[in-house]
Amino acid sequence: MTNLLYAVGTGLGHLVRARAFAHGHGIPLHVFTTHPHASMVLGAVPHTVVPDALRQDGAALRAALDQTIATQQAQQVILDVFPAGIRGELRGFTPPNGTVSLLARRLRTPPDDGGPPIATAYLCEHLDDWQHQWLTQRSVHQVPARLVDPPATLPSALDRWLDDAQGPLWAVVHSGPQAELELLIHHARDDAFARGQSPTLLVIHPSSAPIPGATTLNIHPAWPLFSRVDRVVGGAGFNLVRQCLAAGVDFLPIPLPRRFDDQPGRARAFRHSHTSGNRPALGRRPPH
Repeated sequence: MTNLLYAVGTGLGHLVRARAFAHGHGIPLHVFTTHPHASMVLGAVPHTVVPDALRQDGAALRAALDQTIATQQAQQVILDVFPAGIRGELRGFTPPNGTVSLLARRLRTPPDDGGPPIATAYLCEHLDDWQHQWLTQRSVHQVPARLVDPPATLPSALDRWLDDAQGPLWAVVHSGPQAELELLIHHARDDAFARGQSPTLLVIHPSSAPIPGATTLNIHPAWPLFSRVDRVVGGAGFNLVRQCLAAGVDFLPIPLPRRFDDQPGRARAFRHSHTSGNRPALGRRPPH
């Protein structure tokens, strides 16, 4: 059976999640996406990339999806998107001879009811009660998602530099717009000032201009760095929160405005897990 994962969005997060889902569940996937740099994230995971402009045209996006389903003979379509799609392209959608599953993440508001029936909802994180009720009404099964990033290492030169680094190291991690990155850097510096610290600041971003007083790095994936630094500052997006929790690193999540993704709710849930003692022990850099 071919499993087609529908991963359409503006950033790389859908693709990171797709690869972690494939690795964690041990199932072969074919990923459908509009992101032009999908190969950088997906590696050897088979994928179809359609023009990014289709994200603005629901009818054209649906036609491209239908064609890919037919070409791949997909019998299960897994949605890493909102149930009716980003442009309503999944209203009334049912794959021929197949089923639809959903990677369920925190949403700001109830989704459009016009999406397809859901066979299995894979619960990617803690959800609010209203979302659990919505999924119970619209899906046959609800099971925890197993999201595990494939093994990865840091570049050897960076690894050696980290071995020799002195004093606290903080990482600001983001892949979005420069304005958001600068906001996160301001939060990191304000937080360091409030703590009476002067950490070395590493800025992880795919295309940032040089930042005065910081070291900018373009590394992907960034998560192997997390066990080597003392604190991470970034948005409250799903993947970064998940990866910081897995690494056990001290993390400051800053909710950023998103159309659907509930970053404020995710940041609150993270703070609750931290204060209630349910969070993993904080990571520490290896001794020199």
